[in-house]
Amino acid sequence: MLAKKSLVAAVVVSCLALQLHAIVRPAGARLWPFLDFPMYSDSYHEGDAVTMHELRGRSCGTAPAVSPIRASTLHLLPFRYRRMLRRIVADRPTAAELRGRFSNLVGTSVTPRPCALQVWERGVVVTRRGARPTNPQWQPIREWAIDDPTTARVISR
Repeated sequence: MLAKKSLVAAVVVSCLALQLHAIVRPAGARLWPFLDFPMYSDSYHEGDAVTMHELRGRSCGTAPAVSPIRASTLHLLPFRYRRMLRRIVADRPTAAELRGRFSNLVGTSVTPRPCALQVWERGVVVTRRGARPTNPQWQPIREWAIDDPTTARVISR
């Protein structure tokens, strides 16, 4: 009986030690299973520079208007929405597929339907009082026609 209790105590102490390491870990360190959950995936430390992305729709016509399209509008979880946008910006092999997915979601969820979709970017720095913009202006960086997601173009960089 003493051996079983000792084994259980060792397992509990090991788990607590790993969780403590997860809390006081160096920036960017990963240790499964304690850090690979979405609730930990976007944790940052003071001084970290973070790039934020947002999907926007551009209307048709001579004076096009651009409006944000939120994750909730597309019925996506925020961490999945942000990950998809990061992959599009990085031109990952799945970028064309993700652009097509956004085009389908926006086409069925947003009224009036935009002519083109854009990914906008803004940088922030994490401080003790929260995130402070390094560039207060959002900048468009990618655009594609909603009907042809394979023809993405770089707007600025």
